[in-house]
Amino acid sequence: MVEWSIGEVIWNGFILTAGLMIIYVLIYSAIQVVMKGLSRGGVRAYMTLNGLRLYQFEYTFVVLFVSAIVSMGIFVWHVNSQMIPAWQAQFPENADNGFLIGIQKKDVGPLKKQFDWLDSALFYPIVKGRLVAINDESAAEYQNGKFVDHEALNRQLNLTMLAQLPPNNDVLEGVWPAEGISSETGIMQRLGLKLGDRITFLIQDKEVTLPITSVRVADWQSMRANFYFIFLDQQLQAYPKSYMTSTYLPNDQRSTLTALQQGFPHITFLDVEVFIKQARQFVAKTVYVLSGFLFMMALFGVAAFMMVLIKQGEQKRQQENAMTRLGLSIVDYPVMRDELSLVMVLAIIFSLTFGVGVITMVNNKLTATWQYDYRSLILVLAPWVVIILYTVLRPKQALDQSVYDLTADGC
Repeated sequence: MVEWSIGEVIWNGFILTAGLMIIYVLIYSAIQVVMKGLSRGGVRAYMTLNGLRLYQFEYTFVVLFVSAIVSMGIFVWHVNSQMIPAWQAQFPENADNGFLIGIQKKDVGPLKKQFDWLDSALFYPIVKGRLVAINDESAAEYQNGKFVDHEALNRQLNLTMLAQLPPNNDVLEGVWPAEGISSETGIMQRLGLKLGDRITFLIQDKEVTLPITSVRVADWQSMRANFYFIFLDQQLQAYPKSYMTSTYLPNDQRSTLTALQQGFPHITFLDVEVFIKQARQFVAKTVYVLSGFLFMMALFGVAAFMMVLIKQGEQKRQQENAMTRLGLSIVDYPVMRDELSLVMVLAIIFSLTFGVGVITMVNNKLTATWQYDYRSLILVLAPWVVIILYTVLRPKQALDQSVYDLTADGC
């Protein structure tokens, strides 16, 4: 059952509204910069400037809609064609694709003997424990409660005891083995821990306190079993334990899962392939919803654009008549086309900026290593540099008085 928090809904709505207002101000400011640059140009630039000045608020909304539509389209493309394939490409060939949990010590031998795909698997002892204190300070009060909501402090952790560290675990600081705990560097950074800190676990109603004597890096993308905290064999021997393992299950051996379930009903097999399939389905549904939302935004964008054109109709006819009287050809001074072209260019520039920004935030949120080439940022930064240089460095051109007369009455 999904529970809605009205406070959270209001807060998210406020953030969304504030974000749209900030984007609107950025677009409006960009149009002002462009107008300043056009004011230094010749007749054609000045006439385009006049149209932007008359409809700067309407054009700001047009740029906002178009850039939102295109940037969302860029993000949908990224999710659909890049995210999942790039994520899967990180896995090595024949990477572990299944986990077995709830194994008893007496099961290890029979499992290896009965199932070939478990013959070389490593079985890790698991003791359940809850992190309750750091440096003799309760987890809730540690660093003034800064980490009170962190997942590692609000659930039982899988603790293991080993004489040797698992494969793809390398010591960065300290010594292993030692009379202490080996801690994974990621959880240490997230909890503000450091080498030498004393951490206390509650295990079977008893507290176990030991210092962190080594810091190690674990390869979480290897799909093997990894642990936040590793103890020596003798440190947790007194506590009840089960075993777990990760393994590669070939497709032609999946039929043996039935025998596994029948012979060892207390063991749970977690199939990574199922999770990947569910992730694909979730992404597909998300893309479908975003595509529908994108279509609706496109309709609103077209409607807003048509309203601007209708509103401009009479004024543009007056302007064309005035140009004809002054001997200015519409072919040589296509004011309407220049205005729309400039607005579309601004929309494309903002689309690239927003699209790259959203992709960057998503990639960083997922701590992905497959981000786009940062050289592509040139595509985002170069247009802004050109606009600024054009505005600042272009010398101002003198205009004939007739041009001022043409635009003086809002034509």
